[in-house]
Amino acid sequence: MESDSGEEEFLGFEVEDVERVRAEINFERSDESDVSVSSENDSGSASESESEREEETDETEWTTDDSPVVVPEFSERTGATWRVPEDGFALDFFLLMFEEELFELLARETNRKADQEMRTKPDPQWYPTSAEDIHRRHDKLFKVRPLLDSVSRSFRMKYRPSRFLSIDEAMVKYKGRLGFKQYLPLKPVKRGIEVWVRADATNGYVCEFQVYTGKHGNEIEHGLGHRVVSDLVRSLHGKKYHIFCDHFFTSVKLAEDLLENDLYLCGTTRSNRKDFPKQLKPNVAAVKALRRGESLFRRKGDVVATVWKDKKLVSFISTQCQVGGNETVSRKQKDGSIIQVPTVPVVQLYNKYMGGVDLSDQKRQYYESSRRAEKWWRYLLWFSIDVCIVNPHILMMEADNHPDLSQLQFRIELIEGLIGEFTARQRNTAIEGTVQAHHWPVQMSKGRCKRCLKSRKNTFCRMGCELCGIRICLTCFKNHHSANL
Repeated sequence: MESDSGEEEFLGFEVEDVERVRAEINFERSDESDVSVSSENDSGSASESESEREEETDETEWTTDDSPVVVPEFSERTGATWRVPEDGFALDFFLLMFEEELFELLARETNRKADQEMRTKPDPQWYPTSAEDIHRRHDKLFKVRPLLDSVSRSFRMKYRPSRFLSIDEAMVKYKGRLGFKQYLPLKPVKRGIEVWVRADATNGYVCEFQVYTGKHGNEIEHGLGHRVVSDLVRSLHGKKYHIFCDHFFTSVKLAEDLLENDLYLCGTTRSNRKDFPKQLKPNVAAVKALRRGESLFRRKGDVVATVWKDKKLVSFISTQCQVGGNETVSRKQKDGSIIQVPTVPVVQLYNKYMGGVDLSDQKRQYYESSRRAEKWWRYLLWFSIDVCIVNPHILMMEADNHPDLSQLQFRIELIEGLIGEFTARQRNTAIEGTVQAHHWPVQMSKGRCKRCLKSRKNTFCRMGCELCGIRICLTCFKNHHSANL
């Protein structure tokens, strides 16, 4: 039947048309999903998964594993490497550190300084003590570098330290102007030249030292403390020594680097260091809840981080201590009573072996040889001499074939050995009852006779010696010689 409009009657869609349109709709949805939905969600989920993995890594690296920390046995020989015979003296121990070449060096430098002074202030009584002088002007310490290198080499060669070593800073007092002078308000010597020292923790023997002259270019990658410790222990790699240092030096990175070289670290640290475990930060609830004597730890391999509560929180990093124990420490109360506070092994070990450098400073400052001077390098010279006296005294105390002398007795014996029979006083060669050549009596103003004063007599006179320019009475003049006054 035909319609009035003349158009064909609609009988529905063909199957092929329906399939073609459905395919076009699915294609458009597929394109929209790939661009607007999938790419954004995929990138977002990827970033979220990466951050989750980072958090998981940070949390899972530190564990609460309390299994024993494995520390291999220390097998290095210890003690002096040079045996002084029984008939040796303090001078023989001193010469182990202050070798003969240093006397030549001192003479050479003295001669160089004298040549400079003689250009402006000639001295007819001066005579050269040695020959040439070689120094390095690119080094801030060039004036004393040969001395420092020589004594540091002697310290290492003449003694094998014990298993326990401490690293800390020492101060050489100096208040003048100097580019690398340091200010440490918590030290007994607050202003001066800073010296990094590695010492035997059992007796204070200085094994090696390094004068701090400022930042060395761009080499400080993990911090100054990391660089200092790495330099001072470089000769100990593979020898299983135990190193103790304070919070200025200690970090997780340092502990891991030393452990790779068979060296073990124990020290306090700062809880705000970036590699310190987040679970032990002071703002964590579990750390805030600690009472006196309680502690928490986290472990990453053989590196153990510990927080212990005394009056305040103290943070430690170690690679040689067990995580738990039954140790206690004594603490004095305000009323004078002593109480025992529970602690962990790392606290006791640190307190026992950290004081090697302080012990060396204490011995060095008993009888310091330093004198007030304008030149900074003289203070380093006196520091070197003092350590060259303290170290030999320690060797003498350690020797089984020598008596135990106090440091004062050792110094007196050393001085007597160094000067021998030398004396600055001129010998009196005057003959009794004669007047030496060019000593003539002249008239002077009234005054006391200098020779009579030595005999506790008050003799006034108006005469004296023309050459010496002093008053001498007539009775004393016949025996007069200037050396006797």
